Amino acid sequence: MTHNTIPNRNNWNFEYSFQNLLKDKDELFMSHIWYQFIRTQKMFEWRGLPNTIPQQDLERILQLNGNVTWGIANDGKLYVYRGGLGGQLNQYRRPTISIVAVPYLNFNKTFKIGDDCVVMLNDDYYMGLITMFERYASLMTECDISLRFALFNSRIPMLISADSDSAKKDAEEILSQIERGRELGVIGTNTFYKGLQTLPYAHDTKINDLLELNQYIKASWFNELGVEASYNMKREAINSAEVGTGIAALLPLTDNMLECRIRGAEEVNNMFGLNISVDFSSSWKKLREEERLSLEEIESEIKSKNKYNEEKEVGENQ
Repeated sequence: MTHNTIPNRNNWNFEYSFQNLLKDKDELFMSHIWYQFIRTQKMFEWRGLPNTIPQQDLERILQLNGNVTWGIANDGKLYVYRGGLGGQLNQYRRPTISIVAVPYLNFNKTFKIGDDCVVMLNDDYYMGLITMFERYASLMTECDISLRFALFNSRIPMLISADSDSAKKDAEEILSQIERGRELGVIGTNTFYKGLQTLPYAHDTKINDLLELNQYIKASWFNELGVEASYNMKREAINSAEVGTGIAALLPLTDNMLECRIRGAEEVNNMFGLNISVDFSSSWKKLREEERLSLEEIESEIKSKNKYNEEKEVGENQ
């Protein structure tokens, strides 16, 4: 096998393993982040992109890095890069150059922003999504692990005390079988039973609380990304005003992300003679369509009410 051969289709991205993620905190943490990035790949729909710029790679760099550099390589083709921004800051303390290095293309260059490259932003503060994702993924990871232990502890009827190594080994086997969810068979020797002591195990697993916390964290994460996800578990219903307020709170971040892409697309079109465009997609587009229809319905109701009042007033004056 040569060094250029990828033995497993997952190895180019991260080391794939069939281990139980709930036993590997770091892997569990990263899985939450990657799965959320898979979802946000559907946030925007691009049109008119050149063949050298796949949408998934454009969005991956934008969302991870907070910005992406558009520039022409030595082969005369337009690509997007994860550039290092710097140089003398302009009057608004923004970078003026983007340093790019792409070994695969045998290409490196210091672009001057606005002259021979365009730096498109994910958001106005170059943040990207990774900081937010790390915050929520950390909370989700802790919650998942706590829920696992709560479920495991709910199956333990007592604590076991052993006074010898052989008894301790058999006691550990009992706990291992409980963890694996297997039925207990015949375990131990006379030594084990002689050295066995059990203590009552009073535990409060609070599984329902952990399930609610899991739902709350997940819903908060989706809401911050502009996707409506309810975590109202205490009341049977909420009124329309509360729904409207909730939807309004979902939009600003993703609206800013779209505005940055539209602004960047206009700069790219002007510099490189393209005709690319971008808009929301999937659930993000559906939510805004529902909001538009809701506003139109409210406006229609207001107009109808005003017309009724005017007609009523005219009838009373006659």
